[in-house]
Amino acid sequence: MSNKTLTDLHVWHCQITNFETICNLIKSNSRLVQLDLEGNQITDEHANALLMATKNNTTLEKLNLSHNKISDKLKTTLQQLSTPHLSVILG
Repeated sequence: MSNKTLTDLHVWHCQITNFETICNLIKSNSRLVQLDLEGNQITDEHANALLMATKNNTTLEKLNLSHNKISDKLKTTLQQLSTPHLSVILG
């Protein structure tokens, strides 16, 4: 079943443990414009997987990873990797 209406998904402070599902959502969803994963204990490993999932997604414009457990080093890298169509928020 393909998504025809969901454009914004906010999953704040939900202690997500299955990042494979989130990555698959990003890879396969052609309507999602904004994904907010603020405060979900996301680590560097998870953030890297999420970023790789966005590689071929041209509709996602905003990925909020603020208030997670991402190192300062990776935050710097993520800011440098932001593309014209994708803004990564790290707050």
